[in-house]
Amino acid sequence: MATFNKSTNLIEMRPESLQAVPLFLREAKRYGIKVTLAIGSSDDYIMQPKDFTRIAMNNELTTKFAQGLAKLVNNFNIDGITISWMWPGCPEGNCIKDVGKRHVSAFVRAVATPLKEASKTVIYHMNGVNVNIIMATGDYFSDILDVVDYFLLQAQTQNNYLLGITKFNFNLNETKELIGDLQRKIKKSDEFLRKIILNTDPYYYSYELTNPKEGKIGTEYVKTSKEIKERIGMSEVRAH
Repeated sequence: MATFNKSTNLIEMRPESLQAVPLFLREAKRYGIKVTLAIGSSDDYIMQPKDFTRIAMNNELTTKFAQGLAKLVNNFNIDGITISWMWPGCPEGNCIKDVGKRHVSAFVRAVATPLKEASKTVIYHMNGVNVNIIMATGDYFSDILDVVDYFLLQAQTQNNYLLGITKFNFNLNETKELIGDLQRKIKKSDEFLRKIILNTDPYYYSYELTNPKEGKIGTEYVKTSKEIKERIGMSEVRAH
C-alpha cells in the first residue's frame, strides 16, 4: 500500500495504489475490518531497521516523519499503523547498533501521539528475532504503554512480509512460559499483558507436538515431517 522514500524520509503511498486503496478501505469498513498501515520490515521497499535508526537519532527527521505519517493516515482514513521496527536484533546486517531504548521509545511516542489524538489505532509489533534479544535491552515498553493500543507477538511463520519472529509457537505451555517471562521483566506488566495480541497463522500446523490431544493453538495435528512437506510444500522444514 505504501513505501518508504529514502529521499524524502517519508512513508508515501505507492502510485499504483492511489486508486485501489480507497476502494479497498471502503470495502474493509463495510465488513467492519480495521486496516493498519505497516511501518517497517526487513524488506528494503518498506522501511528497514537502519532507516528507523537513522530517523530516530535525529529529532528533526523524527518530527517530519511523524507529521507526514499522520497526514497520510488521516488523508486516506486508514484506521491506524503497525510499527514493526526489528530491533535490537535483525537479519542480514541491516541494523545500526548505536541506538538505545531511549531513542526507540522516543520515536514510537513521537509517531504514535498525533495518531492517538486523531483516535487512530497504534500497534507495536515486538519484532526483534526472539523475546530474549528483545528484552536484553531492558524494559522500554512501560514507557510507551500510554500511546500504544496493542503489542503484537507474531508466531514464526513463512510470512516474509513482517518476518514476525517473537519466538512463541503453538504449544500452549511454552506460550504461557513466554508470557510469564515478559510479566517478570516488564515493570507495568499488568497493563502490558492486557494489550498483547498473539497472532497465529490458522494454516500453520502444530507439528512440534507428539500427542494430538495436547493443548495447542492451531488447526490440525501433523504427525511426521514427511507429512508436513506434502501438505505445505516447503523445501525445508525446521521442526521444533
